[in-house]
Amino acid sequence: MLTWTTGHYRFRNTELCSSSVDLTGTPVAPLSGELSAKQTERFFPGERSKVKPINRTIYMKLLNEILGTKYPIIQGGMANIATGEFAAACSNAGALGLIGAGGMNAETLRENIRRCKALTDKPFGVNIMLMHPQADEFAKIVVEEGVKVVTTGAGNPGKYIPMWKEAGIKVIPVVAAAVLAKHLAPLGVDAIIAEGTESGGHVGEMTTMALVPQVVDVVDVPVIAAGGIADGRQLAAAFALGACGVQVGTCLLVSEECPVHENYKAALLRAKDSDTIVTGRIGGTPVRVLKNRMSREYVRQEKAGADKMELEKYTLGSLRRAVFEGDTATGSLMAGQVAGMLHEVRPVADILDELWESGRQRMHSLSELC
Repeated sequence: MLTWTTGHYRFRNTELCSSSVDLTGTPVAPLSGELSAKQTERFFPGERSKVKPINRTIYMKLLNEILGTKYPIIQGGMANIATGEFAAACSNAGALGLIGAGGMNAETLRENIRRCKALTDKPFGVNIMLMHPQADEFAKIVVEEGVKVVTTGAGNPGKYIPMWKEAGIKVIPVVAAAVLAKHLAPLGVDAIIAEGTESGGHVGEMTTMALVPQVVDVVDVPVIAAGGIADGRQLAAAFALGACGVQVGTCLLVSEECPVHENYKAALLRAKDSDTIVTGRIGGTPVRVLKNRMSREYVRQEKAGADKMELEKYTLGSLRRAVFEGDTATGSLMAGQVAGMLHEVRPVADILDELWESGRQRMHSLSELC
């Protein structure tokens, strides 16, 4: 049994080790202290009456125990990028691969799910943007195709949850604010992804550092951290904030298996720490992208008071131009603030392994320091 102590909680992972040690390999002793009824229900669903009020060890499952993956890591469901092939590659490498339905129609989603099934026997899922005009069809397709995990964004998945739960699907919505997490948790979701504004693509206002602990404090389901995570230091920080795992996207864009154009990858490798910008912040549709001619002009026009129709000419088809044509001047190069930490194109398995192992090393260093 592999456990890691952080704050008042011990995280358990039975798949990685057979001894009672932490994530760094250090033996740990049982914790003592009191849990509120709410906390007890969170860590031991249905077990309130069986947990003594003092002198007990507190366990919370890591994400890989919940999902059946090697690592407590989810690959972000990036529209036009997260294909069935890419999701399968990420699943085979130890994460939960996701197919991003955002840039698909019903037929192509079904095709991508079937291709993914053919390429992996590991768990994978589908990300559904609920504002998509075919969201209702997508919701049925994941049931028909036997998908086991669905993440959602840009809306409330409540109307689909009974159908998905009946089919045995784990439902994990993405939120950018604690108030939304508090609203969604009672609907029967299995976990919540708290995504900070550091992430690429559509973003909220709160940073990961501020968002994750506030979400953890208001819900009774596992919380997954996302936004600004690309190496072991950030992975360790996510666990310290109370997350049971992480979702990553930008760091996987420079994997060999990622289907984005080589020009897109080259632009990411050239990026520095301040080379992202948020378009649409004033108009209420914020999207984080790399700075280029299109994004700079968009923000300039937005600040000058241009209306949505005027601004749309800059973004219409821009993501597809970036992903498929390698247009780094007028394309939308969605990327998070960790783009400045990317230095080479590598196999996705190497990226995930280093993320996990460097995280373990960082936690070991911190345990020695404290």
